[in-house]
Amino acid sequence: MMVSFELSFLCIFQTSISMQEIISSWSNRCFSRLRSVTFNFELNSITQSQRVYIIDQILSVSPRLSHLVVACEDLRNCSRSNTNVKHVQLVLHSHCYKPNKYIRPRRLFQLLPGICCLETSDRSIEFNKNLVKFVLKIVNTFHQLVELTLNKEGSISVKPETKWAILQAIFAADSNRLLTSNTCQIIFPKRNKLRMWL
Repeated sequence: MMVSFELSFLCIFQTSISMQEIISSWSNRCFSRLRSVTFNFELNSITQSQRVYIIDQILSVSPRLSHLVVACEDLRNCSRSNTNVKHVQLVLHSHCYKPNKYIRPRRLFQLLPGICCLETSDRSIEFNKNLVKFVLKIVNTFHQLVELTLNKEGSISVKPETKWAILQAIFAADSNRLLTSNTCQIIFPKRNKLRMWL
């Protein structure tokens, strides 16, 4: 049985609650059955340091956590790792400038080294010359990765020749991971959504 829930802290943490009260409320928690969590913070309701603290705590007290939906900027400031998380959806907020430079694969690997499926959502990653480097960096960093989905919503139109050039560049790249993969395929299901299987 998969146990999951969505965390929405708009009502729980008001400005009158101190950080000390938040820390003490999490000090003895253990979510041994938690498998999936979506962090859906109202950004103006609590500070980023409070959000990061909450995510850190969940990562450290959830030994069976496998599915995680989290804002990229909050996750990258965390300090706790969780080797059991396999499926991650990184939510890129509108103020993320050049998201494919904003996501740091090595930092993500330090926090969640067991990722098998990685998705990005909300703000779109641009289909430009940096996209190929970004995809290759993710593929070469996460050795257990079997599926990569960029721009989950696929809301921006991209010319067919641009997609073809990206596809060719990825397959032409000098990547041991791609060279040794017998099943690698890349499709563009809609607009600027890219899905890759390894």
